[in-house]
Amino acid sequence: MSAIVSHNELHSLIDIFEDAGGMFALLLYVHFIADFLQQSSYDTDEKYTSHKALLKHSAIYAIQFLPFMFFLQFNRWEIVAGFLWMIMSHFAIDAMWFTKLWVFKLYRPPELFRDQGRLPIYDCETAMLAFDKWSQTPNGRMRILLIDQIQHATALWSLVVMTLF
Repeated sequence: MSAIVSHNELHSLIDIFEDAGGMFALLLYVHFIADFLQQSSYDTDEKYTSHKALLKHSAIYAIQFLPFMFFLQFNRWEIVAGFLWMIMSHFAIDAMWFTKLWVFKLYRPPELFRDQGRLPIYDCETAMLAFDKWSQTPNGRMRILLIDQIQHATALWSLVVMTLF
């Protein structure tokens, strides 16, 4: 029985995974610094009520990744693409577009749904008020933080892939 992957191919694949894992660990470290330490409590509160404040926060966040891109010798277009990706993905994640979609379409917390799994509310404004109320519960806070960080980590993989390929 022959192997699916040769010994040399396997070592090359392992090298790529090692490089990718190291880069991802570094990016995750930068993410935590940029998203938590480089943000005032005022910015934390404002980004949920103002798209302008969220865009400012996203730009400050993305700037923190520029040294990584320079160190890895990204060319000019890779730097522009990586910088714009970090701003846009961070904006979308912190605006909670995908998180709200996940809550309403997949997770469906019982606090927000009645019998037969239907929404107890039918207009967007009431739905968002219900979401805000649920997000203040211990279950809501924990799940939102977890989904938020999974999304951020997933967005970071694009820089890893851009670096390796």
